[in-house]
Amino acid sequence: MTILVRVLGSPSVERAGVPVALGGSKPRLLIALLVAHVGKVLSADRLCDALWGDEPPPTAASSLQSHVSRLRSKLGPEITIEAHALGYRLLAPIDAIDATRFARAVDTAGEHADAPSALETLRETLSWWDGPAFGEFATHEYIQAEAVRLDEMRLAATERLIEARLDAGGDEALIGDLGALVVLHPLRERLWRQLMLALYRAGRQTEALRRGAELSAFLRENMGLDPPELVRDLERRILEDDPSLHLVTRPSSQPVDALVDAPTRLIGRDHDLALVSSLMRNARLVTLVGPGGVGKTRIARRIAVLESESGEAVTMVDL
Repeated sequence: MTILVRVLGSPSVERAGVPVALGGSKPRLLIALLVAHVGKVLSADRLCDALWGDEPPPTAASSLQSHVSRLRSKLGPEITIEAHALGYRLLAPIDAIDATRFARAVDTAGEHADAPSALETLRETLSWWDGPAFGEFATHEYIQAEAVRLDEMRLAATERLIEARLDAGGDEALIGDLGALVVLHPLRERLWRQLMLALYRAGRQTEALRRGAELSAFLRENMGLDPPELVRDLERRILEDDPSLHLVTRPSSQPVDALVDAPTRLIGRDHDLALVSSLMRNARLVTLVGPGGVGKTRIARRIAVLESESGEAVTMVDL
């Protein structure tokens, strides 16, 4: 897929990794509106109201048609904007919009939660984000509901990634990442519990209990609520040095150095795979470059799996 509409951050469009000039805030708001309601017809009146407010100019209808026409030329043929009697509808393949790609990838990672590749899939898909969904248009009345839904999906995926990192034994950045997350999202109880567990496993029992007390105080002072039962239970188990809190090494049915392909299919990249494979035959180093989210990690992982299957010695290093 050469075209990509980005709304996991400030709305933009890329073709083959190169930014497409949309020509000002009105076209960017229009593409954001259409993506927020992808597959649904938005009336021309509603679009005019969204673009120009309560007092649209006399030329609003013709200006809307011009904006739609210019967008069609920039998004086609992969993405179409259909004209209907009452308005317009955006139709796009899943891979053409980062938000729909993200939702599919997160669902797939959930279906393969115990697979070694689930952590990598979550890590890669979360790297596609570049700020709140829809950026500066996130609070627009016709966009806000979809922006909130995507941001919630991002937080849920982040919590699942943290859980996977905890199950994998944690890493040096985990406690710092969680410390920042509970500041940004103080009402996300699961993040607090994950932070407490990460601190406990790092041998910082006192600090883990202090964090639990900090959450309890915050809830009482700001919400008038008692700490959740799961938090109180975790505090008790930390005080008792419950052995079940320690990391359990799960037996693996594969060799330690086995390469596992990503759980989602790699579609439309046969040319790229063939090109990289060819370059590797004649070069000591091949570097994949491009903006975040275009699939560099997926291609590298697939190449590694193919090389391993052909008998080559391959090692994946997670940087």
